Amino acid sequence: MVSAAILAFLAALSITSCQCFVSNRENSPRFARPSGTTLSVTIEGDDGPNICGLTDAELKRIASRVPEVLSYDATGARACLSAIGNRLSLGERELKKKIVLRLPQVLGYDYENEVGPGLEALAGGLGLADEELRSLVLGCPQILGLDYGREVEPKILAIRDELGSDLGAIKDKILRSPAVLGLPVRGGVSPKKGMKRKMTKLK
Repeated sequence: MVSAAILAFLAALSITSCQCFVSNRENSPRFARPSGTTLSVTIEGDDGPNICGLTDAELKRIASRVPEVLSYDATGARACLSAIGNRLSLGERELKKKIVLRLPQVLGYDYENEVGPGLEALAGGLGLADEELRSLVLGCPQILGLDYGREVEPKILAIRDELGSDLGAIKDKILRSPAVLGLPVRGGVSPKKGMKRKMTKLK
């Protein structure tokens, strides 16, 4: 029969081992905790490439304007920007300069559910060729992620009321001056239920 003294010793040994494991785990780079003086934190599994070549200084400027970028998921940001680049035939430099730095919120968008459908609806509604769609987005990047039926189409209909039903004239006016749409800038995105939306070094 095991004595009470031996049981007590084994219990103490178990507690000590657990404490050492937790300490080693928390001190490991893979489980680094966020620092109050940094703009990014690392989490397990993030070893991807830079996002559009964003530098630490650029990320700092972005975060000063749109603090919620620090909650975005880097993997999701890469996927969204890659899809936008493919759809609009944009290189990394153009994506960074004309989209990301002007609309940092795009780093938190979901292309498949929030960006792609709106782009296709916009192209179909105005009869835009790929190059025209590209030009419009570069001139009015905040159109990305907006709900087409609720936020974009009413603006187009208002221009139609002004110009008449000539779709060509409506399209020309919008392409010449995208600001005529008067579109809002979508704010931050809310974390999706059941998903962790952590910053994983937007680099």
